Amino acid sequence: MYRKLIRDSSAILVSQIVSFITSLAMGVVIARVLGPEGKGTLKLLTLVPMMIAGFATMGIDVANVYFIGKKKYDIQSIVSNSIFIALCISLIILLIYPLLIPKFFSLLKVDVAYWLKLVTYFFIPLYLLGTYFSSFLVGLQKIIIRSVIDIIRAVLLLVLIIVFLFLLHFNGLYSVVIINILIVFLTVCLSGLSLRNIINFKPIYNREVFKTTTSYGVKAYVGSIAHYFNIRLDFFFVAFFLSPKEVGFYSVAVSMAELIWYVPVAISTVLVPAIAGSSKETSKILAYNTFRKMLIPFIIMSLILLCSGKFLIRFLYGAQFLPAFMPLVLLLPGVFLMAASGPFEDYIAGRGKIEYNSLTAIYSFAVTIVLDILLIPKLGISGAAIASSCAYSITTLISIYYYLKF
Repeated sequence: MYRKLIRDSSAILVSQIVSFITSLAMGVVIARVLGPEGKGTLKLLTLVPMMIAGFATMGIDVANVYFIGKKKYDIQSIVSNSIFIALCISLIILLIYPLLIPKFFSLLKVDVAYWLKLVTYFFIPLYLLGTYFSSFLVGLQKIIIRSVIDIIRAVLLLVLIIVFLFLLHFNGLYSVVIINILIVFLTVCLSGLSLRNIINFKPIYNREVFKTTTSYGVKAYVGSIAHYFNIRLDFFFVAFFLSPKEVGFYSVAVSMAELIWYVPVAISTVLVPAIAGSSKETSKILAYNTFRKMLIPFIIMSLILLCSGKFLIRFLYGAQFLPAFMPLVLLLPGVFLMAASGPFEDYIAGRGKIEYNSLTAIYSFAVTIVLDILLIPKLGISGAAIASSCAYSITTLISIYYYLKF
């Protein structure tokens, strides 16, 4: 088990490293071309539909991994039911998206063409399908295939952005949005091709599978939404209280701080199904050993960012992005603690008690909202960083408590 865990984690880590390098390069290119305000506007244009899509998953992706790992239902029933759900949700959102979202963008001071605000809808059905397809691959433990797809996506995205922005001199903001949509579409296609010999993609409603997966998924759903909003809601508050330009600064700080999360994301992908298929004693030891081996690397990564952050921001993004340094410093303690506690959350999810992770995320989310409202108007993006760091620290403490309890 440990050998397979190490192999699969290594495959994901390689894809994460490639994604890190390409996303870093892409962030630098976008920052240099668009500047702080353009980068902030782009962040909001992509973040809003992605958050809606995350809200629309209903936790089905988490349930897919769990039930495929448990082998409770045949894979075809799970796939057909998931695709049916994705299509239905996408159609419902399509009816309301043109009415509400452009107005929401205006509230966030996003000043772009109306048609571009509407085009962002396509992120939603593609993201839903991509998320579900990825859960099929993880549940089947086809981790290497998923990693290869992630690498192709990351490299191609960077290449297209460089070609369109530098060689063809297209409008930077519009081009990046369209390219991102096309890349998500490609990812869905590649995931589908990798599964074509195992399953078919006919959407079929299965009442029993729907009831069971949504019942389990809802336990994760509330927590997943709270967690995702917890790490991204501050962008909306920054835009509302301040401006897209400040969002641009803050996005650089967040991107650099969250580099620490690449390793736990890689491990978590394979740790949850491994724990789900193990006894309580084995899974508890597995989670603790994973935490212990990850701790020192996280400390080193945090110290490197703390000591070299200002130089890296100036060198990579330019002196105009130096206001991102102080939020980076303030984010690091919370990001470090949350990264280190990842195996404990994975243990809780793998033991089928995912509703406790949801409670943890809700508590943390509540702290984020309160502190964002209190601190951002007074301290700007530094206030947003303090709020997030406090919320992440609370997540860590509660996760450790539940790990010890169960």
